Amino acid sequence: MRPYAFALFMAVALPSSTVTAQLIPGDDHACQTCRIQSRTLFTIGTQSGPAALPGMPFNVMEDELGRIWVFFDSALPMVFDASGKFVATVGRRGDGPGEFRLPRSMVTVAGDSILVFDAAGRAVLLDHDLNASRSIVIPGRGVWTALVLQWPDRVILNAVIPTRASIGWPLHMADLSAAQASIDRSFGPNGGRAIPGAAGRRVQQSFLIGRTSGEFWSIEIGRYRLSKWSGSERIAGIERRPSWFQGQSMLTIGRHRPSEPRISGIISDSEGRFWVYTLVAASDFQRAWRNATPRPDGSYPSEIRASDIIIPDLYKTRVEVLDPENELVITAADYEGMVLSTLASGRVVVYTQDANGVPQLRIVAFTMDRS
Repeated sequence: MRPYAFALFMAVALPSSTVTAQLIPGDDHACQTCRIQSRTLFTIGTQSGPAALPGMPFNVMEDELGRIWVFFDSALPMVFDASGKFVATVGRRGDGPGEFRLPRSMVTVAGDSILVFDAAGRAVLLDHDLNASRSIVIPGRGVWTALVLQWPDRVILNAVIPTRASIGWPLHMADLSAAQASIDRSFGPNGGRAIPGAAGRRVQQSFLIGRTSGEFWSIEIGRYRLSKWSGSERIAGIERRPSWFQGQSMLTIGRHRPSEPRISGIISDSEGRFWVYTLVAASDFQRAWRNATPRPDGSYPSEIRASDIIIPDLYKTRVEVLDPENELVITAADYEGMVLSTLASGRVVVYTQDANGVPQLRIVAFTMDRS
């Protein structure tokens, strides 16, 4: 047991499982003297040139060499080294070797090879010099995150796979040995419940961490629920229900009401603690719409161009440090910035725009002090 004060939790049944999740309600935390500190390490993104970001990233990830991969909705991925220096734009447009349609994520596989997932339904294997070696057909509509338990025949994919056996399940045990991936089993904490439409697909997105002895954790982007897995079997769970994140979020944003919360990343530190980063509405979130053009009568159209919304102004980030062993919140703090994602090294990616609207990424280190 770690030396933290008592925190209230209760047991609730996880869907379609005999495992109980430890429910941690409320906004209290155990360590009253702990403080979360942040420090900016460097910034990625220039106003012009090859290191300029073409827009807000869709995903930011890190490989085993510490290189930072930046993925976009409609551009090729950009790679930066561990210090933020631009390395390369990867691949070309197309369907041939080393080409991509909609590259959205990556995972390090055997050694320092990289598997890049294309939402067009395939994955491309690259060597450490970023040269393509082969392609794998992936069922479904793209992979958000992946975790290698054993390469190449036990790979966890977080994706929407619209087959009879897999629809509604967010996690899939895949065998990537052949040119066509096969799904051995689909599973997840949601009981396989499919929610129609684009919002239903979004809420199936999860983050995956850890792979010791085939065990790992998942956390859902639209629900503050962590599940521990041994392969495809759920063996433990934790669900948070603070005042600012109650149950299922559909991840909506709006001009007249605060955006719903969403998990933006999770880190497991050297002491086994979880650092969970959640986007919540900024107190002055309506500032994000100040570039939108109203109608002559002063009202706004129902659809506004995404380029007219200053996305970083919509959010602040709630940071919580969890002790999964003792099932409690150690400490928490608000960070006045938009944490876009977390990296395998423990660093955090913050999305910003400068005074001219140029997109940039701040790479930030968070630490916890006991005063």
